[in-house]
Amino acid sequence: LLLLCFAALEPRFGEAPSPAQNIVVILDASASMQSSDGSPKGDSRFDVALKRIDTLLRSLGNDDAVMLIQMTHQATPISRFERDHQLLRSKLKELHATDTPAKPIQAMSLAMDALSNRKRPHIVWVGDCAYPTQDLDRIRETFAPKEASSHSLANIGLKFVSVGKSASNVGITRFNARRYISNTLS
Repeated sequence: LLLLCFAALEPRFGEAPSPAQNIVVILDASASMQSSDGSPKGDSRFDVALKRIDTLLRSLGNDDAVMLIQMTHQATPISRFERDHQLLRSKLKELHATDTPAKPIQAMSLAMDALSNRKRPHIVWVGDCAYPTQDLDRIRETFAPKEASSHSLANIGLKFVSVGKSASNVGITRFNARRYISNTLS
């Protein structure tokens, strides 16, 4: 009878399972992520980022919940907190880099809001860090772990996964063509 009761508890040998994590993955999908950095395979920074996130999703436990955020000119949630990592991996295949600048402050704010009141919160930021210095400084000032609050990194694990090589981020943001009246050839 004692063995029957013990078996009903479904004991397992080895390591005890770790408690579930709540992870927000911020994926940079800005224009700079289209750069291939001279990759022999022709992979863009965005392609490399997707592969790194796929690897992360494959390494997580079944109880770990993940929320995907795409960062372009706005921060867009791609999913809710999801434990179906296969579903998240299929959602990644639908994403692409855009021709817009990144809004890191908006993405960080959305991630912090999503993680408020969740246990074992983590943020994994995947990008090339080609952001204006003033945005990075503002993130440090706004979310620096001063004291534990819902909008502080005091109790949140933050990991930055860098993709691409560091370089100047140059792009054409405006273009204007006018026809001059004095030009008789046009």
